[in-house]
This record gives sequence, structure tokens and C-alpha cells, in this order.
Amino acid sequence: MLARYFRLVAAAVLLCTARLAAAASREDLAARAAKAPHGIIPLDDFSFKDVLDGPRDFYIVALLTCTEPGVGCSACFEFNPVFDAIAESWVRDHADGVSSDDPAKALYFAKADLEDAQAVPEIFKFYSIERVPRLMFFTPDGSIHDYHLLNLPQQKSYAGAAEFITNLKMAVGISDYNVYQPRDWSTVIIAAFVGFTVVYLGRKHSAAVSAVLTSRYVWALAACAFITLMSGGYMYNKMRGTPMAGADNDGNVIYFWPAEFQNQYGIESQIVSVIYALLSATFVGLVVGVPKLEKFYQGSASGATVVAGIVAVLLLVTYVLFAGLTNLFAIKSPRYPFELVKISALLAGL
Repeated sequence: MLARYFRLVAAAVLLCTARLAAAASREDLAARAAKAPHGIIPLDDFSFKDVLDGPRDFYIVALLTCTEPGVGCSACFEFNPVFDAIAESWVRDHADGVSSDDPAKALYFAKADLEDAQAVPEIFKFYSIERVPRLMFFTPDGSIHDYHLLNLPQQKSYAGAAEFITNLKMAVGISDYNVYQPRDWSTVIIAAFVGFTVVYLGRKHSAAVSAVLTSRYVWALAACAFITLMSGGYMYNKMRGTPMAGADNDGNVIYFWPAEFQNQYGIESQIVSVIYALLSATFVGLVVGVPKLEKFYQGSASGATVVAGIVAVLLLVTYVLFAGLTNLFAIKSPRYPFELVKISALLAGL
């Protein structure tokens, strides 16, 4: 009986030792975070259990997301850069993941990404995940099954990161957590180069610069370019981090997000921007260019034919572009009722 008792005790000790060995430590997680982009520990099929399972003496915020274009998770693409900023802000001041105010508290960030619909990560199956993004909050002394679901911040970009960090500070009970916005040096370099060029050219070629700035044609082109930029969706893509293209159920690449009037792919916005730019060019050609051609060819029979031909071409291009727009509207909204004859079908494969 005594021998059996000792065997049970030894088995229990071995079981506890094995579990402690399997569970990740603070040092292990800090080392993994140091090697990972943005300080976010990747949760793959082989590591997610030892990262998330207990016993543990730290907090973990895990994001389950999806960047598979065919799934079309716009919320994932919106929140991914916000989550990167949240993790980077913590790691920047706490490389070891430990709070400076309270060394008893440590915080780490992890992420699992469904990048291929044909290869669903094991963690998605383990937690029976059907909707993403999913934010899971693991507290100390819990197991892999003990977690709380966190709400995504209502605001976007770094405002959303600041909002989330404020709530996370209260949940963990720490105060030494600041949000940092990465400096975009490209804008600084471009602004400096443009400023230098403008000053240099302005001083060396003041007469030419004055002629350009007072030219109504330059201002007309600038106005068209500004309208095209504002209506092309660049800011929308920049803020949401949308993918350039997607895929249909058969795996074919698609450039327009069907039946989604509020979402669009990156290439989609560029195509629409080009269409608007070409429309602007045709209108300028008809309003400004054609009268000048008529004046140039005044009194010439052949000149009248040339002008008529150019007008016909510009009108045809305008019609085709508008037909393309109606086709795109039909793709985005299946109930869109208008179509300019069947010539719009020529653009259906875009």
C-alpha cells in the first residue's frame, strides 16, 4: 500500500513538472516577442497551446484575424494596424513585457491569422471560431480554456489604439502604458524636397513660375486632379488597409468587391479614379479644346471634318466611360437598375 502511495505521488509530481515545462514562461514569451514583427507572438499550430495554457503569471491579449482576401473580412483589415500599434506601444517601453510600476504584472500580445481558407489554423478549430476578428484576454492563473472576449475599439487608426489601451490599463491594473504613433518619415522627406524645389525654382525662374501660377490651364488641371484624388478612394484604402484584390469562390482573382457598396478593393478604387480622370479629360477637351480647334481650322473644309471626328471620338469615349460606371454600380449593388446599352458589358471583365 505504501509503495502504491509513493508511485501515485511520483506520478503527480511528474505530471505537474511536465505541465510546468510545457507552459511558456515570461522569459520565453519576451524572447518570442522580440523576434516577431510589432512584438506580437505568432500563434501557429504547434505553439498556441504552450503560449496560452497555464499555469501562467502574466496577461495575454490574443487576436484571431483573417487576411484571406476571399473571406472579405473588412473589420480584420481595419483592426490589424490598430492591434499592431497597441502591441508596439507596450513593447517599446517594456521589452520584457513586465510593468515598471508593478513587476508582478506582465503583458504580452499574440496573433493567429487565417491567411488561406484551405488551411484553417488549429487554434480556430480548438475554439470553434466562426467569426473574426476575435479578441481574447487571458488572465493569470487560468488555463487555455479561461478567457474573456474583448470588444474592438469604436474608433479607427491610432485613436482606436488609444481607446483600447485606456481600457486595457484598467483591466490589467497598470498605469505605465502609453500609445505611440510611428513617425512617417516619407512625408517629412517629400515635404522637404518639394519645399526646396519650389524655393529654388521660384528664385531662379521667377518669371516662368509666375506664368505657371497665373495660368488658368494649370489651375484647371490641378482642380481635375484634386477632384479625382478626392473621389478615387485613396484615403478610404489608407485608413482601412483594404487588400488590393480578392478572390471568388472558385479561387479566381477579382478586382471589384461584389454586392458590397460600403467596401472596395485597392485596385477597384484606382480603376474608378482613372475613369473619373478620363471623364474629366474628355470634358475639358470638349469644352476647351474643340473651340480652339474650330478657331484654328476656321475656313477649312478638311479642318471641319477633323474637328467633327475629334468630337465624335471624345463623345464615344465619354459614353463608354459612363457605361463602365453603370456596370460597376451594378456589380456593387445588384439592384442597380440602369445600364447604357450592352456596350457596358465590354468592361464587365475588369
